[in-house]
Parts: sequence; C-alpha cells; structure tokens
Amino acid sequence: MGIRDWRYLSDRIKQQSFLSGQVEACAVYECWEKRDTIDKEHENEIRKEASFCKMVLQRLFDITHTLSNNSLAFRGHAENLSQDGYQRNFLSFVSLLLDMITYCGKF
Repeated sequence: MGIRDWRYLSDRIKQQSFLSGQVEACAVYECWEKRDTIDKEHENEIRKEASFCKMVLQRLFDITHTLSNNSLAFRGHAENLSQDGYQRNFLSFVSLLLDMITYCGKF
C-alpha cells in the first residue's frame, strides 16, 4: 500500500516503526555498526570450515608440486577412485593421502 499524500505519511511511519522486522533490522544494523558479529558460534563454524578447505587445497597443491618436481605427469583422462589398478600418479597420491587421513584422523 503506497502513500500518495504527505498528510498520511506520519501515520505510515508510526505504523512501520512498530513492526518486528524493523526492530530486528535496527538491532542487526547496530551490531554491524559496532563491528560485532551477530552469532559468534556461527562465525567460528565458518572459520573452521574455511580453514579445513584451505588445508585440503594446500594438500592438493602439494601433490601437484611433488608431481611437477619429479617430472611426473598426471596421466589418464578417465581416472576415478573406484577403478582398481588403474589409478595413475595424481589419484594415487590423493588415495594415499585419504588412507593416511583415515588412519591418523582429521588433519
């Protein structure tokens, strides 16, 4: 419902100021303005997940770096972990890393 006349504008503003969404939005804005997070637990969970993803990517880059330092190719265009005996260099390293992770626990 729009407002076409200035005369009804103040009534509409009063009506909107009491809505729960408005109060919640003001609280969120105030927290944001103070540079405080709304939910510290949620932020910590996101940071842990980002750290885990960073470690996984670092391991994959390390495998790639090892292959390139030893002049080894990735090999194979149809590689997957379910084919026994057909794993080439890259997936062999990834498979070895996964075995080590399951044996030693989460890295």
